[in-house]
Amino acid sequence: MNGSFWQHFRRNYSSEQSFGVNFWLSFANNCLNCVHNLPQNMSKKKGLSFEEKRTRMLELFHEKKEPFLLKELEKLGPKLKGVVMQSVKEIVQSLVADDLVETDKIGSSTYFWSFPSKALNSKLQRIEDLKAKIADTKQKTLIIDAELKKVEAQSVYKMRDSALYKEDWLGLKELDTSGRLREYEVIGDHLQIDMNWFDNEIIDKYLK
Repeated sequence: MNGSFWQHFRRNYSSEQSFGVNFWLSFANNCLNCVHNLPQNMSKKKGLSFEEKRTRMLELFHEKKEPFLLKELEKLGPKLKGVVMQSVKEIVQSLVADDLVETDKIGSSTYFWSFPSKALNSKLQRIEDLKAKIADTKQKTLIIDAELKKVEAQSVYKMRDSALYKEDWLGLKELDTSGRLREYEVIGDHLQIDMNWFDNEIIDKYLK
C-alpha cells in the first residue's frame, strides 16, 4: 500500500472499534489502485507462431550440425530455442515434409539432421521449380491466346459474305468495286464506337 493510505489509516482508524465498514471500503479501494498500477509488462508473453517455431528449430539444426533423435530435439527445442516440447515433433515433421530436414532410420532409431548447405540447395531447387512453372504457364497462355484469336476470327461476321453487301442494299458493293469504300478497325463492340474517333476520322474527313 502507498504512504497516503497508511496516513489515512492512522488518522481515521486509531482504535479497534474503527475497523468497520468504512475501513474495509478504504482498504479495498487502495488494493484496487495497487492492482491497476501494476507494470504492463507483467502480462503474459505472447507465444511463438508456427513459422517462428519452424525457423528456430531449423536454426538449431544448422548451428549444431549433427544428427539428433526426436527425444533429443524435444529437450533442446525448449532449452535453446524456446519451442515447447509438445510442438517439437510437429515442427520437425513439417520441416521434413518441406525437404528442409533429412531423416533416416538406423537400426531401431530415427535420426534427423539438416546442414546450411541443404537449406540453400533446397531454396535454389525451389527457385528452379518455380521458374519452370512460370515458363510452362507462359507457354500455355500463348497457346490459349492463339486459340482465342482463332475463335474470334471465325466468329466475326464478314461484310462481303452478307446479303446486304452481295445484293447491294445500301450501295456498299458499288462503292467497294469503284474503290470508294473505306474500312477501319476500331476498338469496341458492334456500334460501340468512340465518338472522339468518329468525329476525327469520319465527320472531319468526309462530312465537313
